[in-house]
Amino acid sequence: GIECPWLPYVCHPFWRYQCESCEPCMIQTTMAEEDMKLAQKRLYSFMGGMLFISIFFWGWAVLNSTTKGFFDLGCVSFPTAALSSAYVLYQLRESAIATRRSSPMFGNITKAFVCATYTIVALNYLLGVYIMVNMDPVQIGKTIYFGIFTILWFVAAFLALKYISKVNNSKEEGAASENSALRQGHF
Repeated sequence: GIECPWLPYVCHPFWRYQCESCEPCMIQTTMAEEDMKLAQKRLYSFMGGMLFISIFFWGWAVLNSTTKGFFDLGCVSFPTAALSSAYVLYQLRESAIATRRSSPMFGNITKAFVCATYTIVALNYLLGVYIMVNMDPVQIGKTIYFGIFTILWFVAAFLALKYISKVNNSKEEGAASENSALRQGHF
């Protein structure tokens, strides 16, 4: 990266939208780079939100386990979702420092890890629906709560996969357009 004289960090494509006054950061970017930055920003925001949600509900699960006399499986499932979200955030940060990789940022293992951990949380909520319907059908409010969060966590798994794939696709498009420009002698 290019050291920015105005800010205490190193400027690079992922963070360039935060530093528009410094001359090194005024380097023209291609449309593909703009798409990549937007895709990374969306993924970063989504994963940050999921990390916060996972930690919040993990705390709630621990509270339930300590005060209500039963073990809440959220004590196990939410930390997995928090871990996968934190890992993606870490990878985004690392990629921002080591810019212009030509290969996709996230491999199939990372995508599977995130989808699996979010699906584990969804299945935990689905187990709650099953328990409420079969063992305590009077508590319809809890059943609805568990059902809604089952759907939301499955949707979160889908969105995570979508956002990660978008970052990978924009990364590939950026590398392809840069290689094309270099071959044509535009740089």
